Amino acid sequence: MVLLQYITRYMYLVDFNFRMMWCSKFFFLFFISGLTFGLHLRLLHGLRLVIIFRIFTFPVTNTYLKSRMSLYFGMVQTLASSEINIHES
Repeated sequence: MVLLQYITRYMYLVDFNFRMMWCSKFFFLFFISGLTFGLHLRLLHGLRLVIIFRIFTFPVTNTYLKSRMSLYFGMVQTLASSEINIHES
């Protein structure tokens, strides 16, 4: 069950990454710089929080960075809330 959760979560991250790549003007550059990985932290009562890191290999504007960070925080909150729902049910 835990393995299935990890696979599902990884597939979600990969799917998100590829969707964002297709939206980018600089497809190849975005592919190279678009490495995404998650750090799984165990919290109280077995709750896992996924912190998503992104490696930037090219300069980004302040507006771009703010929009990307808001997307990642939204993803972290979504994943954390889904974990809470799993444990509550």
